[in-house]
Amino acid sequence: MPRQSKAGMPLLDSSFRCALVGKDPLLENELFNLLRKEGADECSIVSFDESPEDFSINLDDSDECRLYLPLSEEYLKDFNVIFLIGGSPRARGFAEAQRAGHGTILIDLSGEKDSRDACGEFVPPAETHLISSLLRAAGRERLKSFSWCIFLSASAFGEAGIKELFNQTSSILNFKKPESSVFKEQLAFNILARKPVDGGGTEEAARMLSGFDGPLSRTVVQVPVFHGSSVSFMMEISGDCEKTVKDIVSSLGNDPAFTRLKDLSDFYAPEQRSDIQFYLECVGSERIWGWARFDPFRSQAEMALKKMTSCLKNMERAGKG
Repeated sequence: MPRQSKAGMPLLDSSFRCALVGKDPLLENELFNLLRKEGADECSIVSFDESPEDFSINLDDSDECRLYLPLSEEYLKDFNVIFLIGGSPRARGFAEAQRAGHGTILIDLSGEKDSRDACGEFVPPAETHLISSLLRAAGRERLKSFSWCIFLSASAFGEAGIKELFNQTSSILNFKKPESSVFKEQLAFNILARKPVDGGGTEEAARMLSGFDGPLSRTVVQVPVFHGSSVSFMMEISGDCEKTVKDIVSSLGNDPAFTRLKDLSDFYAPEQRSDIQFYLECVGSERIWGWARFDPFRSQAEMALKKMTSCLKNMERAGKG
């Protein structure tokens, strides 16, 4: 079990082993960086594909590559923590077996809508965490409806999306026709309307986490930004608007994932931060408008690491008891 630092944070020493199950290079990079920052040895962090076939290698434009081992229940033994990134039934079943049989800490980042019923520690995507937190903070008794529009950057399509936006921008600036194999359309110097195609997953997850059963709607726009996401939201309420704003600010202030900004000019580039920045103001007496920005990968990875730290502390206290 990792030793304790003077500040009470677990230091991930040479005995610590961690498995990342599922391919999402951008999220994996954030987890790798945070784990190494906490003291984990690079060799102790092992990536697994969700396929039971042979191992695979992920190459990028840098000098680094990532080796993925084939997924099997046998290979997952002897890990302290499993970060479940993919949501396949096979991966979930193997991870749950390790949690139940060996006491392995299971951190679920898959975003699957049924994962709230799983026995692992669920860490929702940053967007879901933002919306569900706002719904809970506003209160079911005074919140009439809630709608939001999320502005997705190229990183929503992973490394391939970032690379294509860069190539499209370069092509246009050099008077060449841009290629559009990832976005299917030109995103550079443009915005693209996107139909919500997650089958209602984000809305349903927000309802399940918040308990809100009123009108809820989500729209999506793809924007020519490399990293990060922005959200514009509107809530209709009954009651005192200013008091509702204060209650929301007070509630979100208890969650270290959030930072409230008092002015829209205070926003920083989301890729430089791991928190979810938000702004609120009353629009008339019965509506509250807000704006939020975050890096979805860094924010979720930071929440996952805090969840892991909490679980390790609880295990150590139980062991001492």
